[in-house]
Amino acid sequence: MALLLREALQLVQSPQLSPTQRLALVCSFEPLHLATFLQAHLVQRLPDETPVLIRFGYDQLERALEETATTLRASPALLCLAWDDLHTALSWRSRSGLGQVEVADVDARSEALRRRLSAWLAKRSGAETYVILPPAAWLPTHDPQPAPALGAVALAATRAMAQLAEELFAGGARILGRSLEALNLRDLLQAGCPLTLESSEEIARRLVEAAWPDRGRVKAVIVDLDGTLWSGVLAEDGPDGIAAGPDGKGAAFYLFRKFLRKLKAQGVLLAWCSKNNESDVLPLFDQVAAPLSIADFAAWECSWNAKSVGIWRLTDGMRIGTQDVVVIDDNPLELADIQRTIPEIRAWRTPRDAAGWQTLWRQLQQACGAWRIGEEDRLRTEIIQRSLELIGAMAELPVGALLADLPSLQLEVTINPNAFDDPRSLELINKTNQFNLNGERLTSEQLSQFRDRMREPFCVSARLRDRDGDFGTICVAIGWMGEDGDLHLRNLVLSCRAFGRRVEDLVLDQLCALGAWSHLAIRYIDTGKNEPARRFLARFGIETESGQKARIAREQIERVAREAREQSAARVRVLNAPTVAAV
Repeated sequence: MALLLREALQLVQSPQLSPTQRLALVCSFEPLHLATFLQAHLVQRLPDETPVLIRFGYDQLERALEETATTLRASPALLCLAWDDLHTALSWRSRSGLGQVEVADVDARSEALRRRLSAWLAKRSGAETYVILPPAAWLPTHDPQPAPALGAVALAATRAMAQLAEELFAGGARILGRSLEALNLRDLLQAGCPLTLESSEEIARRLVEAAWPDRGRVKAVIVDLDGTLWSGVLAEDGPDGIAAGPDGKGAAFYLFRKFLRKLKAQGVLLAWCSKNNESDVLPLFDQVAAPLSIADFAAWECSWNAKSVGIWRLTDGMRIGTQDVVVIDDNPLELADIQRTIPEIRAWRTPRDAAGWQTLWRQLQQACGAWRIGEEDRLRTEIIQRSLELIGAMAELPVGALLADLPSLQLEVTINPNAFDDPRSLELINKTNQFNLNGERLTSEQLSQFRDRMREPFCVSARLRDRDGDFGTICVAIGWMGEDGDLHLRNLVLSCRAFGRRVEDLVLDQLCALGAWSHLAIRYIDTGKNEPARRFLARFGIETESGQKARIAREQIERVAREAREQSAARVRVLNAPTVAAV
């Protein structure tokens, strides 16, 4: 909660100051209320032993850099940059004008500042350094020069500040963002401080939360792959359909991998946990996963177990506590299961827009912090890779473990009982690898021949929507009614985008409406990639060998479908049906 100035003044009247802990405030302007709010937030967070605030202000930047690289080298430091740090003309207090400044001069002075700050960070190696950037509103607009001239200089300054921020971040500093857009022009002209009261309080609160967090610092980040490290689903889109480059759909994911690489360089362990086939995933890192490589990960879990099981295995293997981990995944069901099973863990969802990505980077930066990094920290990934001993296989969670969270997704399933003419049916059959009973591929001619020649053929599909949007058609079942009284299922496929939502059970429920058959006859073929399909059959007690036929009693299917309807609270609509079935 934000502090009022009167509250801050009361807090700093008699703090219990620490004899050893110090915080350095480095800026080229007079900090005024920023120093008050900083000390007040420190008192709130550490009332028994409050760090001493060492402040440097107007015209003291050079002295501040010198002392925080020597006597204050090991103390945390907050660097607040202003535009006139790049050039004196980029200040409202300057008597020159932007129109009298050459872009080349701004570039040259900015480069000199960049070199000076890079050398400063190198001397502070291992210490915590935080940076606040100036907002665009602080750039002077009072100059009578023509707009194009002002724009060229302002653009050069903006570009230089962005490059400086990137260099500081690469050097180990934590960019806490920008201060509020508002400019305190009165205090700037009278006392040399551009910060409003609101900006001062926000900066102070952000710094204390980052440097002295309520929770321990994160030691490891565990990420999903599809939809988190790259855009697309490997099992469906294939390696060539994955978007992972710096442009287009892959741009945000590329930047995220670059961000993770920097965290790894600063001692944070990286791991990934994916429901996938390892033989498909590992080659992809050589193809599209730059700037990360498989060697950057201390450990990984690639299986069809619940993600919570994979997280337990990873944290145990890396010898770290689950309270020291952040998990990032794009599947809300997986995150809910992880959070319920391991409540102390931080489970965050993969962003869906640019603002979300910026928030995630800021949260990760704050959670991981910038603790002192020694050589051992930098080598932790290599040490774990060499010494990691996988723990024994853990029991799988039951299929229904995620069902408690399904109602929150607001599932809507549309069943098409006659989907032969829908081109998506054939596309899904030929594209799906993981949940595919036998891996069979069909041409449009073969599907037409099947429809024309078989006795009572069927092609049933399901379309899924949830609170996040439309998944499209994600499940298809094809087969025929046999003269032996069994319903023969030629194939059943389910997009991995819909795993865990029980849509396949609702499709089987629709098959019960096709006639008075007694058993569902199937044939499972192990393709090396369709482990989820085998597990699906195992739920019905079928442990058939590859290529053998098996039969499922109608009563079993009806029971499973009834459970899925009741526990998922899905709203099911059957096309061309007289009513909508709300379950």
